[in-house]
Amino acid sequence: MMKIVLFLLVLVVVALSRTYPMYKQCDPAWKNDQLGTSSNTICSAGCLMSSVAMAMTATVKNFTPANLNKWLTQNRGYESGDLFVWESVNTFGITFQGKFPNSAIKAKLDQGCIILCNVHNGKHWVLAYGYVNDNILINDPNYSVQSYSLS
Repeated sequence: MMKIVLFLLVLVVVALSRTYPMYKQCDPAWKNDQLGTSSNTICSAGCLMSSVAMAMTATVKNFTPANLNKWLTQNRGYESGDLFVWESVNTFGITFQGKFPNSAIKAKLDQGCIILCNVHNGKHWVLAYGYVNDNILINDPNYSVQSYSLS
């Protein structure tokens, strides 16, 4: 079973209903763009940044993975090449709140929080936007998966 590790970004002003765009990290428009200053591309390692772009586009500012990556690169949004700096998006009114257990995902979604989940044993990031029973509905920037079970 997939173990989900939950990370949470909370807006200063919480909106309870949002529609998130689906950005694929391997979209031809940006798949070959260098991720930060590393040798990775958005396609090869841009799942977290692409998930953040989806979240930000639905909340505070229109970003694609291409222009968010460029902004992050120019504004200290990465360290050690392409490691995302959570505080870098504070400028846009989004604040990293930390790590939470799976049991908190549904309540956090009900509160209107932006939820980013770390899945595949810590190797992949997705944006959670809702749930049906114990299935968390997600926008996955790389795979065709549409949900993960809380179990």
